[in-house]
Amino acid sequence: MIDPNQTNPRPAHAGGAFVAPVTHRSLQPTPEAAKSRVARLRRKQRLLIKNKKRASLLKLATLPPAPDPLAP
Repeated sequence: MIDPNQTNPRPAHAGGAFVAPVTHRSLQPTPEAAKSRVARLRRKQRLLIKNKKRASLLKLATLPPAPDPLAP
């Protein structure tokens, strides 16, 4: 029977399975999480390579022209 003066009307043992901490966790990510992580890392690597190429091209474009060795 439920006591109206009690703040939590559920019995103490109700929901105990939901409160118990998860002690057996796998250290392996789920397949979906592993795929998204691999995709994220590949995307990051592509962006880094793209930025590196862009920076080297900009550096080459900003170099002053070499003096003409045949100029008088």
